[in-house]
Amino acid sequence: MSNFSAKHQLSVRKNSIQTSIIGTQKMTKWVTPAFDIGENSANNQPTPKSQKRNLSSAFGNHQNINEPEFNNSAFQSQVVKRSHVDNILMWTDKYSPSSQYDLAVHKKKIQELETWLKNNLSGKKPAPVLLLTGPAGVGKTTALRVLAKELKCQIQEWVNPITATFNPDSTMISHSGGSSYQSQKNLFHDFILRANKYGSLDIFGGDHYEKKLVLVEDYPNIFFWNPSTLHEIVRKYMATGSSPLVFIISDSTHGNSNEKLLFPKDFQDDLSIEHISFNPVALTILIKVLTRIATQESMKGPYNFAVPSKMTLKSLAMSSNGDVRGAINALQFACLKV
Repeated sequence: MSNFSAKHQLSVRKNSIQTSIIGTQKMTKWVTPAFDIGENSANNQPTPKSQKRNLSSAFGNHQNINEPEFNNSAFQSQVVKRSHVDNILMWTDKYSPSSQYDLAVHKKKIQELETWLKNNLSGKKPAPVLLLTGPAGVGKTTALRVLAKELKCQIQEWVNPITATFNPDSTMISHSGGSSYQSQKNLFHDFILRANKYGSLDIFGGDHYEKKLVLVEDYPNIFFWNPSTLHEIVRKYMATGSSPLVFIISDSTHGNSNEKLLFPKDFQDDLSIEHISFNPVALTILIKVLTRIATQESMKGPYNFAVPSKMTLKSLAMSSNGDVRGAINALQFACLKV
Protein backbone atom coordinates (compact mmCIF):
# COMPACT_ATOMS: atom_id res chain seq x y z
CA MET A 1 0.00 0.00 0.00
CA SER A 2 2.89 2.37 0.77
CA ASN A 3 4.53 1.84 -2.66
CA PHE A 4 1.23 2.43 -4.43
CA SER A 5 0.58 5.61 -2.41
CA ALA A 6 4.04 7.00 -3.17
CA LYS A 7 3.67 6.35 -6.91
CA HIS A 8 0.22 7.93 -6.88
CA GLN A 9 1.51 11.09 -5.19
CA LEU A 10 4.42 11.39 -7.66
CA SER A 11 2.00 11.02 -10.56
CA VAL A 12 -0.31 13.74 -9.21
CA ARG A 13 2.60 16.17 -8.63
CA LYS A 14 3.97 15.51 -12.14
CA ASN A 15 0.60 16.24 -13.74
CA SER A 16 0.25 19.40 -11.65
CA ILE A 17 3.67 20.70 -12.76
CA GLN A 18 2.90 19.99 -16.44
CA THR A 19 -0.45 21.75 -16.16
CA SER A 20 1.24 24.77 -14.54
CA ILE A 21 3.86 24.95 -17.31
CA ILE A 22 1.25 24.71 -20.07
CA GLY A 23 -0.89 27.39 -18.38
CA THR A 24 2.12 29.67 -18.09
CA GLN A 25 2.99 29.18 -21.76
CA LYS A 26 -0.58 29.99 -22.79
CA MET A 27 -0.60 33.05 -20.59
CA THR A 28 2.58 34.44 -22.11
CA LYS A 29 1.03 34.14 -25.55
CA TRP A 30 -1.97 36.31 -24.92
CA VAL A 31 -0.86 38.60 -22.09
CA THR A 32 1.19 41.50 -23.48
CA PRO A 33 2.75 44.36 -21.53
CA ALA A 34 0.87 47.64 -21.44
CA PHE A 35 3.98 49.56 -22.59
CA ASP A 36 6.42 48.22 -25.15
CA ILE A 37 9.31 50.53 -24.23
CA GLY A 38 12.11 48.31 -23.00
CA GLU A 39 13.87 45.05 -23.72
CA ASN A 40 10.91 43.25 -25.27
CA SER A 41 9.79 46.10 -27.50
CA ALA A 42 11.23 44.50 -30.62
CA ASN A 43 9.06 41.41 -30.10
CA ASN A 44 5.89 43.38 -29.44
CA GLN A 45 5.92 45.68 -32.48
CA PRO A 46 2.50 46.19 -34.09
CA THR A 47 2.18 45.00 -37.65
CA PRO A 48 1.94 47.52 -40.53
CA LYS A 49 -1.69 46.49 -41.03
CA SER A 50 -2.61 47.16 -37.39
CA GLN A 51 -0.84 50.56 -37.42
CA LYS A 52 -2.68 51.54 -40.58
CA ARG A 53 -5.96 50.50 -38.96
CA ASN A 54 -5.11 52.55 -35.85
CA LEU A 55 -4.34 55.62 -37.97
CA SER A 56 -7.61 55.19 -39.86
CA SER A 57 -9.58 55.14 -36.64
CA ALA A 58 -7.72 58.21 -35.38
CA PHE A 59 -8.45 60.33 -38.44
CA GLY A 60 -11.73 58.80 -39.62
CA ASN A 61 -12.37 56.77 -42.75
CA HIS A 62 -11.13 59.38 -45.21
CA GLN A 63 -9.41 57.07 -47.65
CA ASN A 64 -7.43 58.40 -50.59
CA ILE A 65 -6.69 56.22 -53.58
CA ASN A 66 -3.25 57.79 -54.01
CA GLU A 67 -2.43 57.68 -50.32
CA PRO A 68 0.85 55.82 -49.73
CA GLU A 69 0.85 52.63 -47.69
CA PHE A 70 1.74 53.31 -44.07
CA ASN A 71 5.23 51.90 -43.54
CA ASN A 72 6.18 50.61 -40.11
CA SER A 73 9.79 49.84 -40.98
CA ALA A 74 10.92 53.17 -39.50
CA PHE A 75 9.64 52.16 -36.07
CA GLN A 76 11.31 48.75 -35.74
CA SER A 77 14.13 50.04 -33.53
CA GLN A 78 13.72 50.26 -29.79
CA VAL A 79 12.53 53.45 -28.13
CA VAL A 80 15.08 54.17 -25.41
CA LYS A 81 14.50 56.78 -22.71
CA ARG A 82 17.31 59.23 -22.08
CA SER A 83 18.34 59.37 -18.43
CA HIS A 84 18.39 63.17 -18.07
CA VAL A 85 14.70 63.68 -18.92
CA ASP A 86 11.88 63.09 -16.44
CA ASN A 87 8.64 63.62 -18.36
CA ILE A 88 7.07 63.99 -21.80
CA LEU A 89 5.41 67.12 -23.15
CA MET A 90 2.86 67.13 -25.91
CA TRP A 91 4.73 68.08 -29.06
CA THR A 92 1.95 70.47 -30.09
CA ASP A 93 2.77 72.52 -26.97
CA LYS A 94 6.52 72.00 -27.07
CA TYR A 95 6.82 73.17 -30.68
CA SER A 96 4.19 75.88 -30.57
CA PRO A 97 5.26 78.66 -32.99
CA SER A 98 6.99 81.64 -31.40
CA SER A 99 7.22 83.77 -34.57
CA GLN A 100 5.35 84.06 -37.83
CA TYR A 101 8.19 82.24 -39.59
CA ASP A 102 7.35 79.12 -37.55
CA LEU A 103 3.69 79.14 -38.58
CA ALA A 104 2.51 76.32 -40.83
CA VAL A 105 0.21 78.74 -42.63
CA HIS A 106 0.39 80.03 -46.19
CA LYS A 107 2.36 83.28 -46.32
CA LYS A 108 -0.44 85.15 -48.09
CA LYS A 109 -2.86 84.41 -45.23
CA ILE A 110 -0.30 85.53 -42.66
CA GLN A 111 0.26 88.76 -44.57
CA GLU A 112 -3.50 89.31 -44.92
CA LEU A 113 -4.07 88.88 -41.18
CA GLU A 114 -1.03 90.98 -40.27
CA THR A 115 -2.14 93.80 -42.56
CA TRP A 116 -5.61 93.85 -41.01
CA LEU A 117 -4.15 94.01 -37.50
CA LYS A 118 -1.74 96.83 -38.37
CA ASN A 119 -4.51 98.85 -39.99
CA ASN A 120 -6.97 98.44 -37.12
CA LEU A 121 -4.91 98.63 -33.91
CA SER A 122 -4.88 102.42 -33.90
CA GLY A 123 -8.24 102.82 -32.14
CA LYS A 124 -10.55 103.42 -35.09
CA LYS A 125 -14.26 104.15 -34.79
CA PRO A 126 -16.51 102.36 -35.33
CA ALA A 127 -14.60 99.48 -33.76
CA PRO A 128 -13.35 97.10 -36.48
CA VAL A 129 -14.61 93.50 -36.46
CA LEU A 130 -12.88 90.50 -38.05
CA LEU A 131 -14.32 87.05 -38.73
CA LEU A 132 -11.57 84.41 -38.95
CA THR A 133 -12.70 81.03 -40.29
CA GLY A 134 -11.20 77.77 -41.52
CA PRO A 135 -10.91 74.06 -40.67
CA ALA A 136 -9.97 73.02 -37.15
CA GLY A 137 -6.25 72.72 -36.46
CA VAL A 138 -4.97 74.91 -39.30
CA GLY A 139 -3.48 77.59 -37.03
CA LYS A 140 -6.11 80.35 -36.90
CA THR A 141 -5.79 81.11 -33.19
CA THR A 142 -2.05 80.43 -33.14
CA ALA A 143 -1.43 82.82 -36.03
CA LEU A 144 -3.47 85.54 -34.34
CA ARG A 145 -1.60 85.15 -31.04
CA VAL A 146 1.83 85.13 -32.67
CA LEU A 147 1.13 88.21 -34.79
CA ALA A 148 -0.45 90.06 -31.86
CA LYS A 149 2.63 89.41 -29.75
CA GLU A 150 4.93 90.64 -32.51
CA LEU A 151 2.82 93.79 -32.83
CA LYS A 152 2.89 94.24 -29.03
CA CYS A 153 -0.84 93.82 -28.75
CA GLN A 154 -2.63 92.40 -25.72
CA ILE A 155 -5.43 89.85 -26.28
CA GLN A 156 -8.54 89.90 -24.10
CA GLU A 157 -10.21 86.52 -24.66
CA TRP A 158 -13.72 85.48 -23.70
CA VAL A 159 -14.14 81.98 -22.23
CA ASN A 160 -17.56 80.53 -21.42
CA PRO A 161 -17.93 80.36 -17.62
CA ILE A 162 -19.48 77.43 -15.80
CA THR A 163 -22.56 78.81 -14.09
CA ALA A 164 -25.28 77.31 -11.93
CA THR A 165 -27.92 78.62 -14.30
CA PHE A 166 -30.12 76.07 -16.04
CA ASN A 167 -31.66 78.52 -18.48
CA PRO A 168 -28.81 80.36 -20.28
CA ASP A 169 -31.03 83.42 -20.73
CA SER A 170 -32.29 83.73 -17.15
CA THR A 171 -31.06 84.91 -13.75
CA MET A 172 -31.26 82.58 -10.76
CA ILE A 173 -31.12 83.54 -7.09
CA SER A 174 -28.91 81.48 -4.79
CA HIS A 175 -30.62 80.01 -1.71
CA SER A 176 -27.52 80.46 0.45
CA GLY A 177 -26.75 84.14 0.42
CA GLY A 178 -29.14 85.73 -2.03
CA SER A 179 -26.41 86.39 -4.61
CA SER A 180 -27.44 86.05 -8.25
CA TYR A 181 -25.86 83.99 -11.00
CA GLN A 182 -25.87 85.96 -14.22
CA SER A 183 -26.71 84.31 -17.51
CA GLN A 184 -23.93 83.66 -20.00
CA LYS A 185 -25.50 86.21 -22.33
CA ASN A 186 -25.30 88.94 -19.68
CA LEU A 187 -21.77 87.93 -18.69
CA PHE A 188 -20.71 88.01 -22.34
CA HIS A 189 -22.33 91.41 -22.81
CA ASP A 190 -20.52 92.83 -19.77
CA PHE A 191 -17.19 91.31 -20.79
CA ILE A 192 -17.30 92.68 -24.34
CA LEU A 193 -18.14 96.21 -23.24
CA ARG A 194 -15.69 96.27 -20.33
CA ALA A 195 -12.83 94.68 -22.27
CA ASN A 196 -12.77 97.74 -24.49
CA LYS A 197 -12.22 100.03 -21.48
CA TYR A 198 -10.02 98.01 -19.14
CA GLY A 199 -7.03 95.77 -19.69
CA SER A 200 -6.57 92.42 -17.99
CA LEU A 201 -4.94 92.40 -14.55
CA ASP A 202 -1.24 91.60 -14.82
CA ILE A 203 -0.93 89.55 -11.62
CA PHE A 204 2.16 87.55 -12.59
CA GLY A 205 4.24 90.38 -14.05
CA GLY A 206 3.92 89.42 -17.70
CA ASP A 207 4.14 91.67 -20.74
CA HIS A 208 1.82 94.67 -20.71
CA TYR A 209 0.90 96.31 -24.00
CA GLU A 210 -1.10 99.45 -24.66
CA LYS A 211 -2.63 98.04 -27.84
CA LYS A 212 -5.26 95.37 -27.38
CA LEU A 213 -7.89 93.35 -29.19
CA VAL A 214 -10.86 91.31 -28.00
CA LEU A 215 -10.99 87.64 -29.03
CA VAL A 216 -14.08 85.43 -29.07
CA GLU A 217 -13.73 81.76 -29.97
CA ASP A 218 -16.09 80.24 -27.39
CA TYR A 219 -19.77 81.13 -27.83
CA PRO A 220 -22.61 81.01 -25.28
CA ASN A 221 -25.27 78.50 -26.34
CA ILE A 222 -27.96 81.17 -26.37
CA PHE A 223 -26.38 82.64 -29.51
CA PHE A 224 -26.99 79.43 -31.45
CA TRP A 225 -30.66 79.47 -30.42
CA ASN A 226 -31.08 83.19 -30.98
CA PRO A 227 -28.27 84.74 -33.09
CA SER A 228 -29.93 88.16 -32.96
CA THR A 229 -28.76 88.51 -29.33
CA LEU A 230 -25.15 88.27 -30.53
CA HIS A 231 -25.82 90.73 -33.36
CA GLU A 232 -27.22 93.25 -30.89
CA ILE A 233 -24.11 93.04 -28.70
CA VAL A 234 -21.77 93.39 -31.70
CA ARG A 235 -23.63 96.47 -32.92
CA LYS A 236 -23.40 98.05 -29.47
CA TYR A 237 -19.68 97.28 -29.26
CA MET A 238 -18.96 98.84 -32.64
CA ALA A 239 -20.79 102.00 -31.59
CA THR A 240 -18.96 102.41 -28.27
CA GLY A 241 -15.67 100.52 -28.61
CA SER A 242 -12.42 101.20 -30.40
CA SER A 243 -10.31 98.03 -29.99
CA PRO A 244 -10.52 95.39 -32.74
CA LEU A 245 -12.98 92.56 -32.10
CA VAL A 246 -12.01 89.18 -33.60
CA PHE A 247 -14.36 86.20 -33.89
CA ILE A 248 -12.91 82.78 -34.74
CA ILE A 249 -15.11 79.97 -36.04
CA SER A 250 -13.89 76.53 -37.13
CA ASP A 251 -15.63 74.89 -40.07
CA SER A 252 -18.04 72.17 -38.98
CA THR A 253 -17.46 68.59 -40.15
CA HIS A 254 -21.18 67.74 -39.78
CA GLY A 255 -22.46 70.02 -42.52
CA ASN A 256 -23.91 72.64 -40.15
CA SER A 257 -22.23 76.00 -40.66
CA ASN A 258 -21.85 78.05 -37.49
CA GLU A 259 -20.46 80.85 -39.62
CA LYS A 260 -23.69 81.18 -41.61
CA LEU A 261 -25.80 80.82 -38.47
CA LEU A 262 -23.99 83.37 -36.30
CA PHE A 263 -22.66 85.67 -39.03
CA PRO A 264 -24.99 85.60 -42.04
CA LYS A 265 -23.84 87.39 -45.14
CA ASP A 266 -26.25 90.30 -44.79
CA PHE A 267 -25.09 90.91 -41.20
CA GLN A 268 -21.44 90.95 -42.33
CA ASP A 269 -22.20 93.37 -45.14
CA ASP A 270 -24.31 95.64 -42.94
CA LEU A 271 -21.51 96.11 -40.37
CA SER A 272 -18.61 95.89 -42.86
CA ILE A 273 -17.16 92.89 -41.04
CA GLU A 274 -13.88 91.75 -42.58
CA HIS A 275 -13.68 88.02 -43.34
CA ILE A 276 -10.42 86.06 -43.62
CA SER A 277 -10.66 82.34 -44.36
CA PHE A 278 -7.78 79.93 -43.70
CA ASN A 279 -7.34 76.89 -45.94
CA PRO A 280 -6.13 73.42 -44.90
CA VAL A 281 -2.35 73.40 -44.52
CA ALA A 282 -0.56 72.42 -47.73
CA LEU A 283 0.92 68.93 -47.79
CA THR A 284 4.47 70.16 -48.49
CA ILE A 285 4.37 72.58 -45.54
CA LEU A 286 2.98 69.92 -43.23
CA ILE A 287 5.65 67.38 -44.19
CA LYS A 288 8.38 69.95 -43.46
CA VAL A 289 6.89 70.60 -40.01
CA LEU A 290 6.68 66.88 -39.19
CA THR A 291 10.23 66.26 -40.44
CA ARG A 292 11.65 69.11 -38.36
CA ILE A 293 9.88 67.98 -35.19
CA ALA A 294 10.75 64.29 -35.61
CA THR A 295 14.42 65.11 -36.28
CA GLN A 296 14.77 67.38 -33.24
CA GLU A 297 12.96 64.95 -30.95
CA SER A 298 15.06 61.97 -32.06
CA MET A 299 18.25 63.92 -31.31
CA LYS A 300 17.38 65.89 -28.16
CA GLY A 301 13.99 64.66 -26.96
CA PRO A 302 13.20 62.47 -23.94
CA TYR A 303 13.45 59.30 -26.06
CA ASN A 304 15.92 58.11 -28.65
CA PHE A 305 14.16 56.66 -31.71
CA ALA A 306 14.64 56.33 -35.45
CA VAL A 307 13.27 59.21 -37.54
CA PRO A 308 10.31 57.96 -39.62
CA SER A 309 10.85 57.51 -43.33
CA LYS A 310 9.71 60.10 -45.88
CA MET A 311 6.86 57.83 -46.96
CA THR A 312 5.69 57.46 -43.37
CA LEU A 313 5.75 61.23 -42.80
CA LYS A 314 3.86 61.76 -46.05
CA SER A 315 1.27 59.20 -45.00
CA LEU A 316 0.77 60.94 -41.65
CA ALA A 317 0.46 64.32 -43.35
CA MET A 318 -2.08 63.06 -45.89
CA SER A 319 -4.14 61.29 -43.23
CA SER A 320 -4.49 64.50 -41.22
CA ASN A 321 -6.36 66.29 -44.03
CA GLY A 322 -4.48 69.54 -43.38
CA ASP A 323 -4.92 69.49 -39.59
CA VAL A 324 -1.51 70.49 -38.17
CA ARG A 325 -2.43 69.72 -34.58
CA GLY A 326 -3.78 66.27 -35.47
CA ALA A 327 -0.74 65.44 -37.61
CA ILE A 328 1.74 66.37 -34.85
CA ASN A 329 -0.20 64.31 -32.30
CA ALA A 330 -0.21 61.31 -34.63
CA LEU A 331 3.53 61.72 -35.21
CA GLN A 332 4.23 61.71 -31.48
CA PHE A 333 2.10 58.62 -30.89
CA ALA A 334 3.74 56.81 -33.81
CA CYS A 335 7.33 57.67 -32.86
CA LEU A 336 6.93 56.92 -29.15
CA LYS A 337 4.39 54.12 -29.65
CA VAL A 338 2.32 55.57 -26.84
